[in-house]
Amino acid sequence: MACLHTARHGMYLSRQQGKHASYTPPQQPAVDADRASQGHSSDAADKEPPRRSFEYWATEHLYISGAYWGLHAATLMQLSDAIRGQDLKKLVLRCQQPCGGFAGNLGHDPRILHTLSAVQILLILDAYQEIKTDQVCQYVIGLQLPNGAFVGDEWGEIDTRYTYCGLATLGLLGRLHLANTSAAAAFLKSCFNPDGGFGIIPGAESHAGQTFCCVAGLLLCDALDEELARRTGEWLLQRQAPSGGLNGRPGKPVDSCYGWWVVATLVLLGQRKYIASASARSFLLGLQHVAGGFCAHAGDPADVFHTHFATAALSLLGAADDGLAPVHPLYCLPTSVVERLPGHVPLRHWPS
Repeated sequence: MACLHTARHGMYLSRQQGKHASYTPPQQPAVDADRASQGHSSDAADKEPPRRSFEYWATEHLYISGAYWGLHAATLMQLSDAIRGQDLKKLVLRCQQPCGGFAGNLGHDPRILHTLSAVQILLILDAYQEIKTDQVCQYVIGLQLPNGAFVGDEWGEIDTRYTYCGLATLGLLGRLHLANTSAAAAFLKSCFNPDGGFGIIPGAESHAGQTFCCVAGLLLCDALDEELARRTGEWLLQRQAPSGGLNGRPGKPVDSCYGWWVVATLVLLGQRKYIASASARSFLLGLQHVAGGFCAHAGDPADVFHTHFATAALSLLGAADDGLAPVHPLYCLPTSVVERLPGHVPLRHWPS
């Protein structure tokens, strides 16, 4: 999802900012130049790859989300003891900014996407009490526009991913009542297309990742209706190829990460039984790399993003068969983590 972009963002954003000229993003603190210049070498939790590598500069800003992908995958595989949890927790907490949001790494600006990843990491590490809930929620609520959409950061990019991130963060922290859920639901429904899928903004092409975000967001807002659920399920079922793999859009190649985006959404819609689960599971298992991890496509190198979402999808398709812990389809967290949250309300699948 972190790679979904479109040139239409700018056009839609300009229209929305014109409508909501009164919106003022929360003030962000200046970067601490001294701390940023020191890099991450002051703490054992902050060890990093060589800064001269292309890989470092290409992914540095995604560190917190990458840590969530790796930690969650290891937890589902019941290998979390291999993770240096205390060191990771220490680094995540250092990425929280005075405004309440979390940056993707030290020296970066806070974003709603990385804020959700940070909360997910801390919950997996059983550090709920160390989350500054009031500050986090104040930051998240400050990113909701009058039209219901959540923007990604102070610069105002609109994308249905961010609305899901805002609602999910508030839901995990028990503060969903702080959001304007009726407006959020109206925005998400405005991104629904005649083919049955959802796009990143109104009028944008349907995409399986965005469809997950919108369906999950509507469930969080208790605003998913029967007709929309039926049509969305039909569109999602068309994403499965004869190989058993799933794609994100018509005419596109299958990709391991869509195992999660498609299957999780069908689970939320109460339509998992219609997917060819055995062939989907076989397809995903065939994308394991000889060196470990999962690839996007056969022959590609493995990466932590696809390893995470392939593992989560396999958990949904048959956790017991693969020795994986059950995953929560709404929050993409171990079910055991969600169930121990204060005030946890059991997930209401559609239909109820």
